[in-house]
Amino acid sequence: MFYFLDLFGTAVFALSGVLAAKEKRLDWYGGLVLALVTAIGGGTFRDLVLGRVPVFWINDNVYIWIALATGVLSFPFLSKIIVNRWLLWSDAFGLGLFTVIGCQIAIDSGMSATVAILMGVATGTFGGMIRDILCGQAPFILKQEIYATASILGGVLYWIFAEELDQEWVGMILCISVVTLLRILAIEKNWRLPKLNN
Repeated sequence: MFYFLDLFGTAVFALSGVLAAKEKRLDWYGGLVLALVTAIGGGTFRDLVLGRVPVFWINDNVYIWIALATGVLSFPFLSKIIVNRWLLWSDAFGLGLFTVIGCQIAIDSGMSATVAILMGVATGTFGGMIRDILCGQAPFILKQEIYATASILGGVLYWIFAEELDQEWVGMILCISVVTLLRILAIEKNWRLPKLNN
């Protein structure tokens, strides 16, 4: 079940890449590139930093095909796809899920709490950062959004329950729930981080 949820998160992130390509008026190839980097960029960065080579999508090509299929299947409907609550909430769930996966992999690799939490955040956010940079804009997560912040909090909770209290499943559920809920509340209530003064 966790594997299929991971694939669902991959598809949602890939769709966000395609939508970014649509906004920037890129061609179909650009759409597929953004779908791929958004879906697998964070996990790729994590694996390279942790020395886990070959990276996850080389060992399991399903991730590549899910991202590409999401892009191809969405192309005919791009004019009708709008960024609604369902898509934003799904993205929030994907962020929580990828945070857990990144933390879990780092812990299994023998990393410290700090590295595990950072790898959770990287897994959930770096794909979107690469997408935004390729689109020639400041990364979404650096512009007052409560996104990476939610991931950090989720990573801390996962570490505490998985490592300190030996309750890994509780940590997984709590991390995903808190990250998803905090992100949804930030969207609905328009919560923002303080802006740096000039």
